[in-house]
Amino acid sequence: MRIISQSGEYNFPFDRSLVMRNANLVQVKCDGEQKVFAQYSSPEKADIVIDDMNDTYYRYMIGFYYHDTTMDCETTFQFPADEDIEVE
Repeated sequence: MRIISQSGEYNFPFDRSLVMRNANLVQVKCDGEQKVFAQYSSPEKADIVIDDMNDTYYRYMIGFYYHDTTMDCETTFQFPADEDIEVE
């Protein structure tokens, strides 16, 4: 699975990346390169997005492991815009 920054400028393989939340920023480090992939108005929004990313990866791996082509598993995850995230 690939992870794509909010702006679409960066695109890293998830399985070789370290995803970090620093307050309201999401940073990704891959092969010695570290980039800010997303910025949110609150740390809670960043946490929600990281949970969504992990869920997407889980579905991807289940589909990959079982070779299940009927599963709705995405091969990419793009960090959404701040206004697209709702805190409950």
